[in-house]
Amino acid sequence: MLKPLKRSASGSGIHEAINKARIRCSHHFTGQDMVPWSRGSWMTDMIHILIGLNLALLGVVVSVPYPTNLIGNDPGSRVAVIIFISVFIVLSLLYLLMSVRAQAIKAWIKPVSVNHFYWMLASWGAGILVLLAALVLSFWYPLTGLIILAVSMFFGPLASRLTYME
Repeated sequence: MLKPLKRSASGSGIHEAINKARIRCSHHFTGQDMVPWSRGSWMTDMIHILIGLNLALLGVVVSVPYPTNLIGNDPGSRVAVIIFISVFIVLSLLYLLMSVRAQAIKAWIKPVSVNHFYWMLASWGAGILVLLAALVLSFWYPLTGLIILAVSMFFGPLASRLTYME
């Protein structure tokens, strides 16, 4: 049988666990022990921005089945293709912003070199430009926009993998 959580003088066991987790996170991100997590500190703001971007990214990911269903029902529909490509542009932009924020607060599991980070930004930026070109083209030729999207999803990561050198 499980024992109930004991209440401490500072509050419930859950609050105590949350405070311990905050201290561990602050130690991980700054390398310091017992960093104060006061409201408005720069670390708290940086973490909240990263968490907000992550939640926005998850919110957009949840919406992916809707435009996918529209494309499945009518692949030649201009509106369906524009919405579909727009979702991928938003996902790419949010991922790019999350990468910039993660680099700013050094939240990577392994340290990322400056050269690798700039290469990663250029790679994602180029992919976003291709998606924007597909979006513009899909206003007149929707199927061509989908073909560009499909080709870029395959060849974009392959080209990035082949061009990166440490």
